[in-house]
Amino acid sequence: MDETQVHMAANWLRDSTSSAFEYVQHGAHQLGDALQEYGPPWPAGALDALRHAWDKLPWIHAPAPAPPPPPSHGWIVTSRTTMMAAVAATATAVGLGLVLAPRVYTYWRTPAAPLRGAINADGARSEAVIVLGGDTPIGRALVLHLAARELIVITSVATDDARVELERAVPPASQGYVRALVWNAATATEKTESQWVQSVHATLCLRFPLQSPGDPYPRPGQHVRLIGMVNTLSFLADIPHHASPQGAGPLPQVDQDDLDKALHRHVTVPLSMLRRLVQLAIPSPNRAPEDVPALVVHIVSVPGSRLAVAARGAAAVVAQAAQAGLESVRREYAHAEHAPAVLHGPSRSVYWMTLRLSTDAQVQLVLRRVADTLLRHRRPSLWAYCWHHRVYTITGPSWWWVTLKRWICALGRCCRSTSSSK
Repeated sequence: MDETQVHMAANWLRDSTSSAFEYVQHGAHQLGDALQEYGPPWPAGALDALRHAWDKLPWIHAPAPAPPPPPSHGWIVTSRTTMMAAVAATATAVGLGLVLAPRVYTYWRTPAAPLRGAINADGARSEAVIVLGGDTPIGRALVLHLAARELIVITSVATDDARVELERAVPPASQGYVRALVWNAATATEKTESQWVQSVHATLCLRFPLQSPGDPYPRPGQHVRLIGMVNTLSFLADIPHHASPQGAGPLPQVDQDDLDKALHRHVTVPLSMLRRLVQLAIPSPNRAPEDVPALVVHIVSVPGSRLAVAARGAAAVVAQAAQAGLESVRREYAHAEHAPAVLHGPSRSVYWMTLRLSTDAQVQLVLRRVADTLLRHRRPSLWAYCWHHRVYTITGPSWWWVTLKRWICALGRCCRSTSSSK
């Protein structure tokens, strides 16, 4: 029995006792009046003494009980304003956690000193990377960045002039570790692809640096190890378009020949070359299997809203085709890797990474991500590569950050103009 029920029982007992005494007193007065009127005569003053005695009887008056305590409210029964504030704070905390957690993890995993390629006992570099499209803007910057990370870089260029210009841009510390081979993706055929792959294989069998005197071939046990391939030919900033009638849509603005050439140069040819280079990375039966997997980095454009605008639909089509084509190549390789026909010789795992870039992405961030991924995957952990294919997206600054910077700049100009007018 709780406190409220106890108070209710006490009140009922007090009220019942008071009513009973009032009833007895009233009955005694009626009895005295009836005896005086119809009964034998009473002594003088007897009736008054009896009434006075009844009036002096003690009454039972229980003290008034204390008011019951106010009902307690649980944590669920709260005001609407408090509930909305709590929901908004929780949503903000979760959103900030989802946005900042990957950045914090990236900065935490990034070492103080940048990762660099392996050096053998003679002081020469022993790890190589193949870059398709060394004459493109992002490919040229990537070649120089990987060379600065003490890696051997073998890249493709479209013309001899581009080869000379690229080799001239290599810093002195990386001279002899960058080899540019001429191969034009716009006019590529199966024959030229096979010849270029053979040239790459012959270059990997040489001793680096290339200008070193003596035997051009390395000593036994000092061969160059191919750790990855990067495709920059599939990155497409834009496709030439022409004016079209109003309401014709984005695709009719592009000439069909231009679209076919873009698909051939940025999708068909790079994927065909990647398929050949993956076979080059797999050890032959007379060679020992590699202890680390090879990494294939596929750089494509972001097929998002910033590209899929007026006169940009064709670029989004090419970007989607390049990304879907790499997924098809990866699945074919995974199926062939588990086939019984290829289990007789040593095998090597191949990891795949798709890097989707917007046209306004920061180049230094892209270069750092590619180089760190190539050099970090040499020591894979058990959980880091439970999936053999990863997709990353790197975009430029968000619209609200750009708007905020513009407002800050405008406010600064207003303050300067106000101070100068005074």
